[in-house]
Amino acid sequence: MTELQKIELAKIKIFSYVVGDIIKTIRGGALMGAFVQCFCLIDYLAAIGREANNDKISDNYEKFIENHLNYYDPKKLYAVRCGLIHTYGPSNRMKDADLDGYAFQHKNPRIHNKYYERIYYLNLSNFLFDIIKTTYDFFNKIEKVPERDLSEYCRRMEVVLVVFNPFGIVANLNFGSIDPVLSCMDCENINWSILENEIYKLCLTK
Repeated sequence: MTELQKIELAKIKIFSYVVGDIIKTIRGGALMGAFVQCFCLIDYLAAIGREANNDKISDNYEKFIENHLNYYDPKKLYAVRCGLIHTYGPSNRMKDADLDGYAFQHKNPRIHNKYYERIYYLNLSNFLFDIIKTTYDFFNKIEKVPERDLSEYCRRMEVVLVVFNPFGIVANLNFGSIDPVLSCMDCENINWSILENEIYKLCLTK
């Protein structure tokens, strides 16, 4: 398997297992679980990118947000991530981010990514769309790197988990087979507004 093929396999696994499971979680009505998975996906991508050029989780998480999700506040998003994943509540990082709390929203896009009275607001459909597009763009950028320079990415991607059945890897080879919501991503020229609308409609049903 070439280095580029390893990158493509990692992308398939991330979309099949992580993005696909986030959508399934929403379909099942587990909205808090979907938020947790979204924050974990950023963690996975930050570890693969290692864009802070060190192994410190906070540095790589915040640098990834700065480079790929730059309409969000890196310190606030990381502080929320720490609270949600470790305590389901506050985190020590919130003080550094000037936060007293965070409020997850559903069917309330007008206050997505807003900061008011030291509370940070995130709406699920907007957050998920931004993360899916960022994941796609992140891998697309890596796939354009000369193959001779892919070895470090491949080494970090080797830890991406995989599920096997008796016939081999369980994974979807196109986006639409992961979930119909993602079908528009199988087009050569993706219309991102279609995906954004599909995710919005999905969240409206729950």
